[in-house]
Amino acid sequence: MQNLSRIAKKTISVFMATILVLSCFSSAFGVVASAADDIGVPWDGTTVTQPSQASDGYYLISNGAELAWFRNQIVSNNNRYINGRLTANINLNSKVWEPIGNHDRQYGG
Repeated sequence: MQNLSRIAKKTISVFMATILVLSCFSSAFGVVASAADDIGVPWDGTTVTQPSQASDGYYLISNGAELAWFRNQIVSNNNRYINGRLTANINLNSKVWEPIGNHDRQYGG
């Protein structure tokens, strides 16, 4: 009888450990899948679009074209004090990206 109890305890322990391991994997795969689904709209590398503006004056940037417009305001138009707010993941689609601001025109917003 004591042998049977020991076998039952081991079986339950192995079962519980298996459930624990499987639950960890399912959680990890769920996070990866949801993150991959939300990578943003790929930018074509040339389109520039003015983003909408919130009531507080911040530009609401949701894609690469809007981010490119925002960058151009700082670098090309020397509008260094505008403010932007990212509202989505930005997918630059491996395109060449010129940083926001440079030595001569530093971003101050």
